[in-house]
Amino acid sequence: MDVAPGSMEFLPNIVHVLVRGLESETLILRFDLRGFGVSGGSACSSHSLAPSHVLHALGIDDDRAHGALRISMGRGTTEEDVDAFLGAVAGVLDWS
Repeated sequence: MDVAPGSMEFLPNIVHVLVRGLESETLILRFDLRGFGVSGGSACSSHSLAPSHVLHALGIDDDRAHGALRISMGRGTTEEDVDAFLGAVAGVLDWS
């Protein structure tokens, strides 16, 4: 793929968010209980509990980086899947 100089390359099917006050592992478990698979970081660092070196390079401190969550979608992801995931977010963040 040709990319114009100065433009950004990215994958539109991956969203990376930081959740204040919750750790990645907690979020992963809560989403799993609702039937969704998410990750706390990139696949190449999946065996490490250390915050991502990429987040550090972006100036994100350890406290915030520990709440990192990667959400990936694939070819088979439907609009209904996305709606169901978004519907589960409130319950995951407001665990009672």
